[in-house]
Amino acid sequence: MGDQCGPKHICFNLSPHKTTENLELKEAFTVSFATKDDIVQSDYFGIVSGNDVPDKVKKAGFTITKSPNVDSTIVKTHSLM
Repeated sequence: MGDQCGPKHICFNLSPHKTTENLELKEAFTVSFATKDDIVQSDYFGIVSGNDVPDKVKKAGFTITKSPNVDSTIVKTHSLM
């Protein structure tokens, strides 16, 4: 799980999360920031574990696509929960 911890910095919580597994596997990541239009979805996305809810991306109203720049995914918003 990540957070913005300053205007030019992000931090990661590398506890047992699906994101941590993906970082260790791919050694790459992308960063997506919530806007006021998708804050509810983003909050759900941050609270619910992909280890517990395998379809959390879909439940949040997000989809993912492959990044053209690194071996990781990009989160895309589509609809409200």
